[in-house]
Amino acid sequence: MSKVDLSAYVNGIGGKVGNNTVFRRVGKRTILAQRPKKKENPDPVKESVRLQRDKFRRAAAFARAKMNDQAAKEEYRMLAQGQEFMSPFTAAVRDYLRPIEFSSVKTVGYTGKVGDKIVVQPMDYRKVKELVITILRQDASVVESGAAVLPEGELDWTYTATQVNDQLVGGKVVIRAMDRSGKEAVVEVNL
Repeated sequence: MSKVDLSAYVNGIGGKVGNNTVFRRVGKRTILAQRPKKKENPDPVKESVRLQRDKFRRAAAFARAKMNDQAAKEEYRMLAQGQEFMSPFTAAVRDYLRPIEFSSVKTVGYTGKVGDKIVVQPMDYRKVKELVITILRQDASVVESGAAVLPEGELDWTYTATQVNDQLVGGKVVIRAMDRSGKEAVVEVNL
């Protein structure tokens, strides 16, 4: 594949030229490429490929729905800004396909007292839209549960304890995060 920059001569061209050359528009560029070839006897599709295609179909449907919502489209336009070959649609597809991940969960500041803090740092702070913290005792009974907040100008979500927990040993913190697409991630951290 070669990139063509011949200004007015090929700007905006797209389609087949001859039997084996095609022009494609990708973002603001025109690309000259070899024509894709179809297999005469395609191999049977593996289950993993079928699952990936289904996941991508869902991502494309999610992106189409978001492009009909002007507020969501603007949010994805902002995410795509500055990324070469990225449109709001591809940003929405990418957002759907990427899982919620955390770089750290800091429970050091939590000693079981009211006002103690648990800090959660997602890999992409823009992806997480809602984060709920549940603190469990060793017997799995709930001490407390509530929404963490993302303070203005911060990248880390913070949960402030509202109940006294006198049974820290063997307890755990359950972090439940939800993103724009409604997907959920659950992480458990031992205290």
